Amino acid sequence: MPFPGSMTYDYNVQANEDVTSAGPYAVTGNHFSIISARVSYIYNLTGPAMTIDTACSSSLVAINTASQALLQG
Repeated sequence: MPFPGSMTYDYNVQANEDVTSAGPYAVTGNHFSIISARVSYIYNLTGPAMTIDTACSSSLVAINTASQALLQG
């Protein structure tokens, strides 16, 4: 159950520097909302997956949300 915190477009900028070599997922695969789904897919995780973007507090809110999910089973 991934709950990543996300805030900047660093990977997106780097991945799209050369538009001639952009892959099929260059647009949708690099968006914030897809991060948790990509992590779930790569590690074969099941259960809820939510990407959290709360600016500077993303990591803290993600840790709190994941902790609450674990405590609730």
